[in-house]
Amino acid sequence: FSYAVTFDDFLYSNTLSMLIVEMWLKNSDKKLKDELLIPAFLQDLAKPFISQAISENKLTEQFLNEIKNSNMSKAEEKFIGFNSQRISSTILKNWGLSHNIIFPILFSKDLKNCPDEFRLKALILNIVSIVSNLREPLLESNIKKAINEIELFGLNSDRFLTTISNINDNIKSNS
Repeated sequence: FSYAVTFDDFLYSNTLSMLIVEMWLKNSDKKLKDELLIPAFLQDLAKPFISQAISENKLTEQFLNEIKNSNMSKAEEKFIGFNSQRISSTILKNWGLSHNIIFPILFSKDLKNCPDEFRLKALILNIVSIVSNLREPLLESNIKKAINEIELFGLNSDRFLTTISNINDNIKSNS
């Protein structure tokens, strides 16, 4: 991968995204949780394709440097013109999946242009993607960024913090 991760890292990140959604929303909004489990898993579907394109063009080193200096989504846009969420959404649209899956993914990195009915879902996917970052899952600084996003949009961060703490505890106890 041009992201300097293994396929197992990719699967771990996607599975972690689902786990965060499951645990964070299970007691507060079962319907929202059920609607976001699939998008949480699929939101980075395009990353292997992006990686292949970057690798084939021998731009991996420059791409990795760009990731260090900005963020993954901006680096993807700079190198291929679109971010992973946009490409994933297009793939899912071509597969005939519902706009209820596609729109939250599509707008998760573009909340200002998100239709109102999908804004909360897109926000949650963005927060989850920050914490389940492909290269640095559960990194403390990313957890803080996610909490800032949660509080910026007036959501309660307590349940989210409990979720992350429980996941970290579970990882430690199984290591």
